[in-house]
Amino acid sequence: PSIPDVSPTLTISFGAVAGSRLNDLPIVVEAPGVGEVLSGITENGGENGRGTIFFADPLENLFVYVSLDNEDLEDAAGGLTHANGKLYSMQTAGGATDRGGLLSFNQLSSEIETLYEAPIESPSGVFINSDLFATSNGFYIGECNAGGRDNNGTIFSIDREGENFTVLYDFPDDSVGVQPRRGIEKNGRIFGITGTGGNNDEGVIFTVDAAGQFGIVHHFEGDLNGRFPVEIVAFNGRIWGYTSSGGPNFEGVLFSFAEDG
Repeated sequence: PSIPDVSPTLTISFGAVAGSRLNDLPIVVEAPGVGEVLSGITENGGENGRGTIFFADPLENLFVYVSLDNEDLEDAAGGLTHANGKLYSMQTAGGATDRGGLLSFNQLSSEIETLYEAPIESPSGVFINSDLFATSNGFYIGECNAGGRDNNGTIFSIDREGENFTVLYDFPDDSVGVQPRRGIEKNGRIFGITGTGGNNDEGVIFTVDAAGQFGIVHHFEGDLNGRFPVEIVAFNGRIWGYTSSGGPNFEGVLFSFAEDG
């Protein structure tokens, strides 16, 4: 089938005042007194240069934002997660240790609250680099691309109050991959990738559930099916992604696999 030639319409232009550098797509939320709008978080910019949380309805010419102040965590790791009238974001910096943590934004009161600050040295992991994925028991799951016992990264869970931070999986060595990257949630499991490690030191695809049950879906094999995976996304009943190099032409591949591995 032919693909229509559609020119996108510029609706909102980000910058130093309204916030800059989105790390993920905005989400749809119900704004009190307004209805459904797009909401997202920027990595920096705003009145204090630490990022903004914004709400937008381009068709209605609506755009409002709240600037993070000097007491808030900064540098959003990914996008927002919405639950119980609040927006949640993992941040990669700021706080007493400058290691980031978890913040929430109350849509009714416009209050930004730091719920959890990552310790400067901890087996729980540092350098949070993921979205949050909601579980059925009220917890969130996220990833750290460093820290843990051997500084290879961890997968953690945390509740909506910023308490009960628990390491679900601590990457022990190169054999299962190191430095996990932002994953996706499907059917109660997290699928993720590592940029290196695995049998061939070229990255892996892994899965983990809320109980910490970990498994390897695939070890990348360089010239055969790519090396160094970058990102994955769910589409049409499968999980798709791409690598930065490898494959028959040595320039990377687009790959997919079934959700059941």
